[in-house]
Amino acid sequence: LKDYISDKDEKWIDLFFLPNDNAQVLRLLNKQEADLALATVYPVKLLEEEIQEPDKLIPSYLREFIADFKEERLRYEASPANVLSWMYYDYMMKSENSFIREYAEFAMNLKNLVTALNARKYGMNIAKEVIGGNEFAVALRTSNAKDFGLTLDYPYVEKVVALMESDDLVERERGLDLIIWNFLDEAVTFEYFSLKR
Repeated sequence: LKDYISDKDEKWIDLFFLPNDNAQVLRLLNKQEADLALATVYPVKLLEEEIQEPDKLIPSYLREFIADFKEERLRYEASPANVLSWMYYDYMMKSENSFIREYAEFAMNLKNLVTALNARKYGMNIAKEVIGGNEFAVALRTSNAKDFGLTLDYPYVEKVVALMESDDLVERERGLDLIIWNFLDEAVTFEYFSLKR
């Protein structure tokens, strides 16, 4: 794809692959060896250099997380991995590209919902596992309703709740994939020859 798109569009595409960089940065900060199987946007050597001496060559949220981690003052009451994911989604939701903003919020909400349902099922503290500060995340942290009071505003919630009750992992994954594809289809309905499509 990168052979056919502009530099600006390439930067937008890179946003979707940054979770691998997040995982690599966490490994490096925890003094573990880099996982060379992770396909990162930024070379491992550059990530190592940024950890040693920041030089504004990586996204701002990653630089901020590295600084916070080194100073032992993470900004949210969550595990370092969850804090980094939270910062990543916040970064995505500030994109000038409307599709990226919409997809980032949808993806975060969906992952949060699955996480909250699993946390509820296994008696874990939902509030510590859910990331983000939007209304969806707040509802997951505070509601005791089966659907967290979200079905009316987010019709896919009911489907996810039903899927997560299934013991068939393949059916569950396929169902979640279909929810994502349906979102994507709706998000690009009137896009014909664009990067979004």
